[in-house]
Amino acid sequence: MVLFALGIVFIALTLREKESLTKPAQDTKIIDKLKTDYQQVFKSKKFIGNMLIFAGCSAAFFAYLTGSPFIMSAMGYTESDIGLSYIPQTIAFVVGGYACRYALNKLKDHSILPWLLKLFVASLVVIFLISWRTDVTNIWAILGPFCFLAAANGAIYPLVVNRALEDFKSCSATAAGLLNFLQMIICFVASALVSAFAASGLFAVTTVMLSTCAVVIIGFGLVWHANRQAQTLATA
Repeated sequence: MVLFALGIVFIALTLREKESLTKPAQDTKIIDKLKTDYQQVFKSKKFIGNMLIFAGCSAAFFAYLTGSPFIMSAMGYTESDIGLSYIPQTIAFVVGGYACRYALNKLKDHSILPWLLKLFVASLVVIFLISWRTDVTNIWAILGPFCFLAAANGAIYPLVVNRALEDFKSCSATAAGLLNFLQMIICFVASALVSAFAASGLFAVTTVMLSTCAVVIIGFGLVWHANRQAQTLATA
């Protein structure tokens, strides 16, 4: 209800604003401009690759957020315990973001990203192995390594979002909207899978989380290929 009310307020405020977009020199229809912009964005391996990294990392987060309340309830935790359990990972996320900002003063983002992705994948593998090979009765067994994943995500997000959008200065809003839309679609799929196999408990949640590594790896492969092409063109 609160979100709905805020949406109405935002719509009302938006309708009162004057159009800030300057009219193009040529009489171009908006639909034609959007079609051209979307084609440009979808053809970019750099955009798609960074989007997949962003979406895969987010999907692991969403899978945990979807399943963790039910898992913790089954372990005997109260509603207050469940709410408080999100504090450590939130702190880790913020720490990861600030650590990345500090690291960028000394290193290039393309040299930082592979290490962050390794931390992300390693954290998921540890979480999966713990849920698969042990009888987890305390959430800290999962929450501990998940904090490392949260820290990695806090650092990864700004890097890949910035890289995904940097080539689209002329249609930044279109690219940003598409980036978030595609990211949320993949997150929705992860959450839906957790819900569909909720009867399997923690193992289902961690399996879905681990599967997001495939999305991230595919994305990184596209980014690597796009960087190689850019280097080849620059050399030529």
